Amino acid sequence: MTKRNRKTGFTLMEIMVVIIVIAVLASVSGPMIGSIVDQGRISATKSKIDALKKALIAYQSDVGRLPFNGKASCKSYKTAYNNASGTILSYLDAENNVLTTNQDLYGGIIKNYDKKWKGPYMDSDPSDFMFDAWGNPIRYVAEGKNLFLWSTGPESEDADDDYATNAEEVYKMLSNKEKTVKSIIVSVKKFKRRLN
Repeated sequence: MTKRNRKTGFTLMEIMVVIIVIAVLASVSGPMIGSIVDQGRISATKSKIDALKKALIAYQSDVGRLPFNGKASCKSYKTAYNNASGTILSYLDAENNVLTTNQDLYGGIIKNYDKKWKGPYMDSDPSDFMFDAWGNPIRYVAEGKNLFLWSTGPESEDADDDYATNAEEVYKMLSNKEKTVKSIIVSVKKFKRRLN
């Protein structure tokens, strides 16, 4: 009886097959994982927008109107609502956000504001509730007869500070039923008349 010396190990062909199988599995599972992450971010953003909508409605119930930058007799209501995002609904400063401070940011336009305000309407800092899961600002947009909360979603390159243009885009998406998975749009209020 003679003993045979057998070399153990993998051949080059076996190693190449394993690498190809791993590459195929990675290419199939990669997009699925990305999609799952996006779905999680979309759900988180929808929750934030719903909480923000509830806070805005509670604020309106107490103060008598939704956040509005300008005088009560403003000629352009659309502009006054759209400009609220940059002024009295500050993304970063709790002292300049009407949902977190009872400081009269309207300059005396609303009578007895300090008595009407019963907030804070949001428990966290504006940098938590005014941004979506991708880090883009949640926009407070007026267009047509509607006031919306809008997140651009994962399409952050579409986000800009031109609220009037964004408002028209939101309105077109809703009126033409062009709902995309990427944008998240929630109506806060529908007015009787078209906003000018």
